[in-house]
Amino acid sequence: MIGQGPPLVKTGNWMTHLEYDLESPIWRHLYRELAKEHTLIRYDARGNGLSDRTPDDISFDAFVGDLETVVAAAKVERFALLGISQGCAVSIAYTERHPERVSHLVLYGGYALGATKRARTAAEKEEIAATLTLMRLGWGKENAAFRQLFTSGFIPGATKEQADWFNELQRMTVSPDVAVRLMCRRWSCTRATTLVSPLTLGAAWQPASPARASCRFKGRIISSSRPSRPSASSSSTPGPS
Repeated sequence: MIGQGPPLVKTGNWMTHLEYDLESPIWRHLYRELAKEHTLIRYDARGNGLSDRTPDDISFDAFVGDLETVVAAAKVERFALLGISQGCAVSIAYTERHPERVSHLVLYGGYALGATKRARTAAEKEEIAATLTLMRLGWGKENAAFRQLFTSGFIPGATKEQADWFNELQRMTVSPDVAVRLMCRRWSCTRATTLVSPLTLGAAWQPASPARASCRFKGRIISSSRPSRPSASSSSTPGPS
């Protein structure tokens, strides 16, 4: 926990590290700003950072259960919930289970369908298979050539400082085998509906989770929302600076 104020829980997503993220040229500004007026509660998802690095269970229900455990340990009754990337789907599932606990739901860079479910052409499917192969072979190596390729897919406009940090983050946060398992889980996501109306933000800068996927995500959320609820807001945002 950092900061003081109303509780804000950030759902765990892959490639985070509770200690290093506070020094990150990509994330530190966000966490510092959020902690100015909130008690920010973060945790590393299983397989990542300071959490168990070799989990047996990486099912969707396990990730939702981890969020429930963190909330219980933090002893917060009602709070705002922030989901980033695949953390969006976990945040939605938690909110469906515990609507009375979530005061606000903010989703950033989420998607209703993972990459393997969105892929339609043979070229797209081959690209996914090639990426997984490269992850198995190159993720943990000293040579950062592969990790730079991966970084450019997430932050194409990164400065040298940001790219170097993200390259090293990949090694610090998750092992090659677990990275492949988590990526397969992430890319097979089929989370499509919810009964809440969140603030939905799409990352225009991130090809790995394109803004159009966030727009589809928002559309599916709205289509399944209760008619009496206000519609969700959405926007495309620039990358981290």
